[in-house]
Amino acid sequence: MDAAVWAIFQEGYHEGFGADADHLKTKDDIDLLVKNGFTMFTFDPGEYVRNEADTLKEDELDEPVRNQNWNQLKTNYDDLLVEYVDNEIKIAENYSIKANEDQLKRALIKYGDALVHIKSMYFHLKSKHPDYKSEVEVSVDETESVTSPFEHFFIANELKRLGVKLISLAPRFIGEFEKGIDYKGDLNLFKEEYIKHISIAKYFWYL
Repeated sequence: MDAAVWAIFQEGYHEGFGADADHLKTKDDIDLLVKNGFTMFTFDPGEYVRNEADTLKEDELDEPVRNQNWNQLKTNYDDLLVEYVDNEIKIAENYSIKANEDQLKRALIKYGDALVHIKSMYFHLKSKHPDYKSEVEVSVDETESVTSPFEHFFIANELKRLGVKLISLAPRFIGEFEKGIDYKGDLNLFKEEYIKHISIAKYFWYL
């Protein structure tokens, strides 16, 4: 932080600036970086994401769904069925989201614990440092499992319902990004999926 502030001073920059406390995993991380003047907080719940949700057999889904932390999620499975399976949500002019029950179960298993962790981190920041100006991003982009467009919507919508206010959500895109390599994978498929992710981001931006 000191190096960044000095560089701004050295270059004669007089406008506002901020610093991203990137990939925070614990409440102690938050407290340390508030103390050091960071203003953007990127929560990384990767340790709570269950990547195996994509490959579980159909008859293996019900038990982990029942065992979700429903108290902290402040909902129940029947309500989620109504919200995501029985309801078609218009995202953009040519794009709507309506999941089937299999997609809902896998999204819940994959990201349920992560949602609880993000909520805990967020309200720690807001309650312990109530007068501190801050912005929050959530990043699940360094997990093994790809974040589908429905899962992107599910994470954002559930966090909004839980009172977590985000400025950004970083999903795990299809394909691979590596240093020195622009992209590894099917570019046409990436473009098709990326347009959906952009539409979802815009949907929440304009709410």
